[in-house]
Amino acid sequence: MHVLITRRRALNEKTGQQLQKRGHVPVSIPLAEVMDTKNAISQQDFGGILFTSQAAIEILTGRSKDLEWLKHLGCPVYCVGDETAEQARAAGFELVNSAGGSSAELSNVVQSNHRDVAKPLLYLAG
Repeated sequence: MHVLITRRRALNEKTGQQLQKRGHVPVSIPLAEVMDTKNAISQQDFGGILFTSQAAIEILTGRSKDLEWLKHLGCPVYCVGDETAEQARAAGFELVNSAGGSSAELSNVVQSNHRDVAKPLLYLAG
C-alpha cells in the first residue's frame, strides 16, 4: 500500500523507514515546515514548561540565551511524548515528565504534578 507522508521534512525519512518495515511504500510530500517566530520569551519565573513537539525544542536549542535561562529556572518540563522528553533531556533539562503521546494525557500529567499554581506555565509549540 502507498502511504502519503505529509509531516515536516525532518520527520519524513524516519516515518518512511518505519512504513517500509511494515511493507508499505512511503510517498513523501512535506506540507509543513516549522520556523522560529523570533518572539521574545518573557523573562519570568515559570512554574513549568510544556513542549508538544520536538520541533519546539529544536528551535529553542538554536536560541542559546533562552535555552540557558530556562534551564537555569530548574522548573519541571512536561512533554507530550517519550521522544520529546528524550530530546528535552538531551537539551539539558532535568525535571522532565513524559505524557506518553497525547494532549489529553499531557493535560493529566500537568494537573497531577504542577504544584506552584502561582507561577505561570510556558507553552512552547512547534
